[in-house]
Amino acid sequence: MFGAPVRTVAGAATGLPLPHDAELALEGWVRPDNTRPEGPFGEWTGYYSGSPDPILTIDVEKVYHPR
Repeated sequence: MFGAPVRTVAGAATGLPLPHDAELALEGWVRPDNTRPEGPFGEWTGYYSGSPDPILTIDVEKVYHPR
C-alpha cells in the first residue's frame, strides 16, 4: 500500500468507496436518532465497566466478503 492508491469499489447501498481487497466490509446507515443501550459488560476480573448509556448504532444493509 505504500506509495500506491487503495483500489476501491462503490458500495451498492450507499455508493461510498469500499476497499476492493478487504476481507470483510459492512455497509449501512448511522442515524443520529438511532441509539440503543450499550453495556455494562462484565470483565474477567469480576467487575463491570461502563454503564448502559445509549450509543449510536448502525443499520447494516450489506455485508461483503470475498467468498
